[in-house]
Amino acid sequence: MFANDFQDKSFTTAEFCNLLGKRSKANAKHPEKSFITSAYEYDVPVYISTMKDSSLALNLAVHRLENKKFDLDFVREIIEQAAIVYDSKKSAIVELGGGVPKNTAQQTGPLLDQILKRNDGGQDYIIQITDARPDTGGLSGATLQEGKSWGKIHDAHEGMVTVYADTTIAFPILALYVLSNQQSREPKRLYKKIGELYNKLSKDYFKNPNNIKKE
Repeated sequence: MFANDFQDKSFTTAEFCNLLGKRSKANAKHPEKSFITSAYEYDVPVYISTMKDSSLALNLAVHRLENKKFDLDFVREIIEQAAIVYDSKKSAIVELGGGVPKNTAQQTGPLLDQILKRNDGGQDYIIQITDARPDTGGLSGATLQEGKSWGKIHDAHEGMVTVYADTTIAFPILALYVLSNQQSREPKRLYKKIGELYNKLSKDYFKNPNNIKKE
C-alpha cells in the first residue's frame, strides 16, 4: 500500500520520507526513536541523494516487477534544496562524512550562481566531521576550502571547520553541547513551505528577460 502512494506520478525523496515518517508515527512500536518520524513531526524535508543505493529502492523493485512505475523527480529536488538556501539569510551545513551527500548539499551554490545566475549562492558555514583524507581520494577528493573555487562556499578562510574524528563520537558531543547551551527555537516547518520557496526562486529567475526562452 505504501508504494501505491507514488505510483504513476512524479515524487521527490522528501515526499517519500515525509510519508514514511507519517506511517512510522502511526504504526511503529517506538516511533519516538525514529529520525524520520521526528523529521515528519517537525516538517523537516529529508532528501536521499542516492536512493537507489538503499534498501528502500530494493523494496520498490518488487512493485516494479508488477509493472508499477515510479518517477523520482531528482531535478526538482535539486531546485528545492537551492530554493531553501536562496530564501535563507545565512546557510550552513553539518556534514557527517563525505561522498555524494556532501556534494549534494554543497552544490546549491553552483546552481544558484552559475546556472541560475543569482550571484548569491554558497554556504556561509560548514562543519565537517570525517576520518577521511583528501590526498587518498577521501573527502570526495577535496577539502572544504577548495569549495570556494566552485562557488560552494562564500569564503575559503572563514566559517569552514573540518574535524578529523570518528563521527559516532564527535557528533553526539556536538549535539549535547548545542542542546545544553542553546535555547529552543520555533521550528521553521520547511517541508510545508517547499512549494512556496520553489515558486519564489522560479519567479525571480524569470524576472531576468535573458532567461526567457524565445520561440
